[in-house]
Amino acid sequence: MNHKLSRRIFIIGLLLAIVVALLGGIFLKDWVVWVAVGLFAVNLIQQAAFDKCPHCGEWFSFRAPEPDFCPKCGKKLDE
Repeated sequence: MNHKLSRRIFIIGLLLAIVVALLGGIFLKDWVVWVAVGLFAVNLIQQAAFDKCPHCGEWFSFRAPEPDFCPKCGKKLDE
C-alpha cells in the first residue's frame, strides 16, 4: 500500500470513528463508544504501518500535507 492510499484510509477511518462515537453518545450506549475507540486504535496502527517512505522508512506526519518527496532521503515517492 502506498502512502497516499494509507493517508486516505486514515482520514476515512478517523471520520468513521468520530461518527460512531457521536452515535454512542447520542444513544447513550457505552459499547458503541468502545467500538469507536477500537476503530481509532486500528486506524492509528494502519497509519503507522503504511504511511512511511518506501526507501528509508521515515514516517510522515499526518498533520503535514501529502509529500511528493521524502523529507529525509529526498527520493520521489511512487504513486
